[in-house]
Amino acid sequence: MKTILTTIFLLCVTALSFGQIAVGVTANLPMLSLSLPSDFNINKQGWNYGAKRGILRVGAYYTMPLNKFITLQAELTYKKELIALRPPLNEDGTKYVDDRPFYRFHYLEMPLLLQCEIKNGYYIEAGLGPKLLLQAEYFDVRKTNRNNVTSDFYRTMLDYHIGIGYVSETPHMLLCFSVRYSTSFTPLAPHNNMPFLDFTSGKSHYLGLALNIAYKLNSYYRYKAPNYLD
Repeated sequence: MKTILTTIFLLCVTALSFGQIAVGVTANLPMLSLSLPSDFNINKQGWNYGAKRGILRVGAYYTMPLNKFITLQAELTYKKELIALRPPLNEDGTKYVDDRPFYRFHYLEMPLLLQCEIKNGYYIEAGLGPKLLLQAEYFDVRKTNRNNVTSDFYRTMLDYHIGIGYVSETPHMLLCFSVRYSTSFTPLAPHNNMPFLDFTSGKSHYLGLALNIAYKLNSYYRYKAPNYLD
């Protein structure tokens, strides 16, 4: 992980030496973003887990064109993820409608992405980056108790990211819409000591829609669709 952080830092320094970069802010749309847990073992019979909306992801980024086809993008973002728990059905077969327990995670992410323009502003992207756990919390059934369980989870993980987007530009600004999927290579926790779920086999997947706005630091910066007829 130290090697990855060093590589990202060196790439950032190299990019700043060019000046053909744009810097900006990125934010997802929480109600159109999901946290999708998978592969968890259940520690309490009858309970289950499911997707949760309202995921927040916000931060800053910069982009630097490597050529007319490829752009390098580095980000520093805060992300909040949720894992919701589903209790068993009531005796009459109806759903349990009372408050449900859940886990909440606060992360700092540093993705490094390569974006390849397809045509007319549309692009695909892929990359890697470390994800640092700032805090993990468990809320009980009534949400009256909030327990700090950070020490029970991995503090550092490596995520991979893939996505697709569209970028529009003015002489000084870039406006981008993107859809991204992210997840880690490893499970969330080293030990099985959490209520309801076994995190040693489970992963959390992120799928979200984001809006990016950036300012061009150099008028030479260009983001034009390639002409495949040339």
